Order: sequence, then C-alpha cells, then structure tokens
Amino acid sequence: MRNPKLTECAHHPARNARLGGFTLIELLVVIAIIAILAGMLLPALAKSKTKAQGIFCMNNTKQLMLATHQYTLDFNEYYWPNPDDGNTTPGWNWCPGQAGRGGGQEFNSDILEDPTRSLLVPFGASRQQFHCPADRRTGTYQGTDTAKRGTKVSNARSVAASQAVGTNPSRGGKIAVDGPWLDGNHGHSVNRTWRCYGKTSDVIDPGPSSLWIIMDEDEYSINDAGLAVVGPKTPFNYRMIDWPATYHNGAAGIAFADGHSEIHKWTDSRTKVFRGNVSANTQPNNKDLVWLSERTSALIVK
Repeated sequence: MRNPKLTECAHHPARNARLGGFTLIELLVVIAIIAILAGMLLPALAKSKTKAQGIFCMNNTKQLMLATHQYTLDFNEYYWPNPDDGNTTPGWNWCPGQAGRGGGQEFNSDILEDPTRSLLVPFGASRQQFHCPADRRTGTYQGTDTAKRGTKVSNARSVAASQAVGTNPSRGGKIAVDGPWLDGNHGHSVNRTWRCYGKTSDVIDPGPSSLWIIMDEDEYSINDAGLAVVGPKTPFNYRMIDWPATYHNGAAGIAFADGHSEIHKWTDSRTKVFRGNVSANTQPNNKDLVWLSERTSALIVK
C-alpha cells in the first residue's frame, strides 16, 4: 500500500526544495550575522596586532640601548658620535645616512650592518632593531647586493637618537654634542643654556630613568639619526622641531638612559603629523612637547 506521506511530498516540490537548502531570506540573514560578527571582531584583532607590533618595537629600542651601554663600557663612559648630519664617514656617526623619504639610505639596510659606520653592530645591534614593524614604507633596494637590485624592500630605519646626547666627532669624540636645536633655532652650543650629555656620568639632570635617548621618529620627519627637541624653559617654547612617531595607536617606542624602554602615548592630536606637514610650527599648550622637553635636557642654572 502506498505511503500517503510519501505521496504528499511527491506532490509538493517546493517543500522538497526547502528541505534541501536555504531560502534567499535565510541566506541574507546568515550573511548579515557574519558581517556583524566580523565588525565586532576585526577592530579587536587590529588592536591586538598593533599591540604586538608595539611590544616588538619596544624590544628593538631596548636592544639598541643595551648595545649602547656596552659601547660606553668600551669607550670610558663616552656615548657614540651623534653629529647633526647624516654622514656615512666610518667612525663618525652612531647610525649612518639619510633614512627619510627620498633619502639615500631609506631602503639600504646593508649600511646598518657595517660595523665601521653603524657603531652599535660590534655590540650586538642588528639591522632589524633599527626598524619599527609598524613603519610600512616600501621602495626599491638601494644597497650594493647585486642579487637584490630592482627588488622591493622595507625601509631601513625608523629610529633616531636625541640630539642632546652623544659626542662630537669633529672635536675628537671627547666633547658632548652641541644640542643645536635646544634653543629652537639651531644656535645652541654645548652646555651653553641646556645640558648636553657626552658621557654616562653627565646624566644627572634629568636622571637616567627620565632621559630619553632613542625613539621612533615619524616617517615624514626622519632624516639623519638625530631627533631634535627644544629645551625646557619658562615661558615654554612650544615649537615642534622633529616629530616623534605615532605608529602604535598614537604612541611611540622610546628607550631611556637607564636601559628601560616603553611605548609612550601622546595626548595632543597636534603631535601627529598631518598630511606630511612637518614644518617647525608653534603649538601652544601642547603637553606632549613639554613632556618631551623635560626628558630631553635641563636648563643650566648659573
């Protein structure tokens, strides 16, 4: 005897189709749910990635400071040469070349492995430690390796050192740098108005845990291996000279004289370079400038 339920299904093809798949409305509902979940998860994943890059960057600057400490032990407390230029003369620059946009060493990481020009290499520094993973510039290789000619590579360097720290190679490497931009006009000379730090024993005001030495610099600001900041003074000179990076959710990796490294969050929106504009403009009441200044040098009381 014929099963009436089977007969009924056989006469209703639409019902059979529903048993085998989704209707258009059901499919749209599923897609909408997936889109909502993606919208909720993607920001969290992006933030997690940025945090991981920040940790990696913080480790890089810390390693550069460890190499710096080893350097000072071998050179009677003196810091490496840090002239106000991008020279590549052997022994004359802690980190050689012009690494900014259009610079001759922007895409040449080979020079960062040359121990005669990149002076922290003999003390454990590697070229990877000069580059922030959140700095995503790419361009044509500029080095001398024929196998890499014409290839696309990441930019070589994202960090720079305080222009108030280091020694002057043109004076035999035994005198501190001039810190020329401490006055905001490139006219300062060593220890004239603000402290300059040629040796580890010079780091007394501010102390080692408060004096920054190496920092991520903004990709539109970076050029030579020095990062200039005005010196602290009352009334304060709210002038931006070089710009710190904001790669890590509005923060930069910074290493200090005592060897510790941190990711510092900037609080003023003006600290971020806008559309590549790095003119040395005045920024009234920018607390980030004050914070940087107080950790760059100290006014000499006479």
